[in-house]
Amino acid sequence: MSKRAAENTVYNCIHVDPEAAATGTRIAIHLTKKNYAACHNIIDEFVEARAKAPEELEYIAQLSLSQRTLNILDKEGYLCIDELTEEALVHIREIPYVGPVVWEDIRRALEEYHEGIRSAEAS
Repeated sequence: MSKRAAENTVYNCIHVDPEAAATGTRIAIHLTKKNYAACHNIIDEFVEARAKAPEELEYIAQLSLSQRTLNILDKEGYLCIDELTEEALVHIREIPYVGPVVWEDIRRALEEYHEGIRSAEAS
């Protein structure tokens, strides 16, 4: 396997946020043109738009998940609950070692989490 093919294989196994990928492409274009100031601006804008104070983040580890499920999500690069979008769940479901037990664990934990939010909003 060529180095390029190996890099693509690793890249394809990692969840990549489409917005982050688009930002990476913009940065690559500016790097090619040696426009380093624009690269810094793009990164600053991206980070500022997504920045949350640590106390505002809700980590996946807060969910009632098994250690195996937490390890799988961590290995795939998921850290915060808001990263578990519908698109991410499709990706997670396609991971070969995510079987019915792990999938049910994720589904149940997210259901409990969202039910708790609805209860808090109702009161």
